[in-house]
Amino acid sequence: MDSQEEKRLCDCLNLIIQHVSAVLTQLKTKHDLDPKPPSSSTIADVKSTLKTTAITTDDDPLFANSVQNNNVNSFTIDIEEDELLNKLTKDVETILKGSLPRLSPLCSQYFEQFLHQYHFDKDQRVFTQELAANILYNFDQNLKGLLMAAKAYPAALKGDLAVVKKFLRQHPDYKDKSGFWGTTLL
Repeated sequence: MDSQEEKRLCDCLNLIIQHVSAVLTQLKTKHDLDPKPPSSSTIADVKSTLKTTAITTDDDPLFANSVQNNNVNSFTIDIEEDELLNKLTKDVETILKGSLPRLSPLCSQYFEQFLHQYHFDKDQRVFTQELAANILYNFDQNLKGLLMAAKAYPAALKGDLAVVKKFLRQHPDYKDKSGFWGTTLL
């Protein structure tokens, strides 16, 4: 990946992260303004099913209801929230449709493979399911990990151990994952 492609990838990731973070902030604000006690029969304790990530916050209600298994998305009965999530999904699709063709096939395929866990159809370049509130926190953290990986993998090839160690401290799940070129950090 040359510096121009790295810049295009980072610009795309940063733009998506900005959109997702803005929606997370809006949902958190909405939740803080309208706290409703959850019904124990409708909301399962998903904290025990979460994969551990480098960043955790127990006081964040959006994180508490997030799940790593994206096959079990919940839906909202709040029309405002539904519209917000629908707009986010369309915004991310628009960003991807503009950015993915400008990346090399190798980089584009890696990014599409990453998005597959969020039900992204690489042929149509659309999400087959709307992004749900319960996956946004993990989606945001995983996008940030991918953004940092774009710098960490080249640093590993150059032998820059400090960058790699910092990256692995924040995103330990990348330790054995292959990067954009099919290599691992180790």
